Amino acid sequence: MTPKERIFVAIDTPDINKATEMAKALSGEVGGNKFGKELFSAQGPNAIRGAVGGNLFLSTRSFKISSIQQPIQLA
Repeated sequence: MTPKERIFVAIDTPDINKATEMAKALSGEVGGNKFGKELFSAQGPNAIRGAVGGNLFLSTRSFKISSIQQPIQLA
C-alpha cells in the first residue's frame, strides 16, 4: 500500500453534484473518500453508490465524542 492509498478525504456536503465532482477530481490521488450523514440523509444510499468510483468510508454517526471536541494538551 502506498502512502497516498492510506489517505481518505472527507466530502461532507448534502449536494450530490458537488460530492460527485469532488470524488471524481480526487480519483487516483487518494485512497478513497469519506461521505458523511449530510449526503446520506439528503440523498439516500443510492446517491452514495453513484458518487463513488473507488473506496469509500460512510460515517453516519449522530453524536460526537467529547474528547475529540476538546483541544489536546500535551504534558
